[in-house]
Amino acid sequence: MTKLLLNIHCQQDAIIGIASEVDILDIAVNTKQELQGFEETLCALGGKVQLSLTVGVPLFNFHIDSSLLSRIDFLRIRTKKSRQGLDWSMLKQLAHLQKTILLINTDEIEKEDWHLLLQYSGTAGLYGVMLESYRENSHCLIKKYAITEIARFVEEARCIELAVGLGGTLEIPDIPRILAYHIDIIGFSVKNMARVGMTDLKKDIRLIRLLISLDRDMVADKMKIDMGTDRILVSDFKLPMYIGVYAHEHKKKQMVCFNVAVDIARVSVNPKNMSHIFSYDIILDRIHNLIALGHIDLIETLAEQIAAFILSYPQARRVTVRIEKLDLEPGAVGVEIIRTKEGKHSFL
Repeated sequence: MTKLLLNIHCQQDAIIGIASEVDILDIAVNTKQELQGFEETLCALGGKVQLSLTVGVPLFNFHIDSSLLSRIDFLRIRTKKSRQGLDWSMLKQLAHLQKTILLINTDEIEKEDWHLLLQYSGTAGLYGVMLESYRENSHCLIKKYAITEIARFVEEARCIELAVGLGGTLEIPDIPRILAYHIDIIGFSVKNMARVGMTDLKKDIRLIRLLISLDRDMVADKMKIDMGTDRILVSDFKLPMYIGVYAHEHKKKQMVCFNVAVDIARVSVNPKNMSHIFSYDIILDRIHNLIALGHIDLIETLAEQIAAFILSYPQARRVTVRIEKLDLEPGAVGVEIIRTKEGKHSFL
């Protein structure tokens, strides 16, 4: 299950985090004085919640007693501007002592370097990697990169058996989109939450916790009371893609129009937050990711994949998927399929 990490800055943040059942409290340490403060926090919070320490490699080399590692649950190491700035032999030693996570700072590391950092992390035996952006002027991670780029990063990390996380500048509506990839850690920073409009820390953390904890069994329990259905619509979503069985369709992209209608079981008579709804972004992201996989022969295949994915969510009762090629005469040609929960569908 996905863990919620909260990067805190004071004791009050820690109190709110524990009360909201945050899985991991993280403290970033930049100086020797801050490190002493972290040891005081260890004494105060030890055993109440999992603790993470975020440091740069130089600080660890000169100031951190290795015995500290046995008192924390995760050690997160900040990246330099390139993989050459890291002491990989030292990271390999740390990985034998504690669950070590490499933080890939998206403000400084170009996505072209993600692949090599993942490979080096896997070779060093690290526990995991996280994409993060914590600067005050950082763009939201989901807005800075295409969802297909993030999905590719997650998949590659999985292939080399690394735990994977996303964190930093995130917003509450990003959570359902991220959870679709079954990542291991979602990280929020108290400092950055206020910058993106989350001003009530206690309320916002509880909602974040609820969204991450909202597993399929919990949704199923809420659906035991029949409150009817709502319809989620994605209309006239047009994208270029490689599709078709003819030779020329393998060489040139053509415009394709997607229309999706999903009947969703209601879980609240008075929806007020993201935990009460089904996010249409999940549908858009899935379409983007399927297109990114490359050429598809049949639009029927694509329609079935979209429908099966949507119906894998317990609150989805019925889905209609219409896909049309727009570059062919007369005006458009395509297919429309209707699938219901009663059918046997797999997560594709």
